[in-house]
Order: sequence, then structure tokens, then C-alpha cells
Amino acid sequence: MTDTTAPAKKRGRPRTRPELILDGDHETMTDAQKRGHYTRGCTHEECRTAASAANRERLRNKREAEREEDTQPAVNDASGPAIEPEPPTQPDSLTGRRVPALGASRRLQGLLFAGHSPVAIARRTQIGVDAVWWLLHELVDDVDEVTHRIVDREFRKMREEIPAPTMKTALAAEQLTVMCRELAITHEWASPWAWDDIDEDTRPAHPSTPNAATTLTERQRATRTEGRAAE
Repeated sequence: MTDTTAPAKKRGRPRTRPELILDGDHETMTDAQKRGHYTRGCTHEECRTAASAANRERLRNKREAEREEDTQPAVNDASGPAIEPEPPTQPDSLTGRRVPALGASRRLQGLLFAGHSPVAIARRTQIGVDAVWWLLHELVDDVDEVTHRIVDREFRKMREEIPAPTMKTALAAEQLTVMCRELAITHEWASPWAWDDIDEDTRPAHPSTPNAATTLTERQRATRTEGRAAE
């Protein structure tokens, strides 16, 4: 267990149980295709290696850019008007405060049950794909309260939404949605509507039934239809 907000930045993505291997010939894929597989949750060694290599390259380029910026001569135009430095901004009152991560983990698990992919969740919450996986598997003790509130805000929106297509074809998008729901069911993660108090309940107040995912899809579609009618 760890108490860091974004453990993925230090230790990469945790290995899922069971291992998740997406379809495809990993031996003949391009590095870009392998990285795409990895962002969707594939744990094949070829995909992990390609993603790690890309991350190392990005870090190396970032450090080189920072070194170049540090070596740039400072510009001092004495003839120009004096510029008063801006006062430091006050930090957010929530920054640094920690809250239990269990609520955030349950919310992300519920969104996966609803068919949202880790990539889509990461884009909405802005916490990173690897951090999403750490939270999904409850490998984090606590999170910053700002992160908790962002996750809660997007959870309330996304549980009502049809999963956004993140794939090139409708068929691939549907397959990804099914895969996410099957992964949630395999791990016995609860539906987003299973809790009375998602932060405090010891167990779901409304356990998921075998057809819960289908019922949830119908609810999402009804919500989307109502929203269009109101426009």
C-alpha cells in the first residue's frame, strides 16, 4: 500500500489480476499500436515495453529542453519600464489535505462497470491512465482532496452517460465497453448505483444482478434521450 496521490508517476501501472491481453498479433504490431494497446489496459510484455520506451524518451526530451532553457542568457533591458513581480498566489485551501482513497476507487470501479474505459476516465478526471489503474485496484491509501472532488464530479456525470467512443470503429468501441464491464464483473466491482454512501458503506447496499450492466445501459440511453429532448 502507498499514500501517494499519483503512484503511477513513480512505479508505472500495476499488473492486473487476471492479466488482460487484448486481441492482436503483438509480434507484428508497430510501437504506436502497442502503446495504444497499453493505454487500453493490455498487459502483454510487448505493449509494456513499448510504453516504457516511449515514457523514457519523453522524459529524456523534457530534461534536455529544461537544460536548454536553463542555459539561455537572461534578457535584461535596462531601458524598459520596471516590472513589479506578481505576488504569489494563495494555494487552494484543499491542496495538501488527504482523504481516504476508497471512495475514489469505488467511483472509478463503478464507471468501469458502466462501460467507461480507463483512458476515457483519465481524460475526464485528468489524473493519468496509470493512476486510474492504481485506484481501480485499491492500491492507494489516500488521495489529495482536490483529486477526490474531481473524481466525484466526473463520476456523477459519467455514470449517466453512454461510454464515449475512444476507438476508430463502432464495433471496436462496443468491444471495449464490453471488455470494461467484464473486467469489473470479474473483480466483483459494484455498479455506480449500488451504494447508499459510496464513501462509508462497508458493502454495496444494492448488489449488482447478472443483468445489471444491461439495465445500466438502458438507463444511460434514457438519460441521453431526455437530454436531447430538452435541447
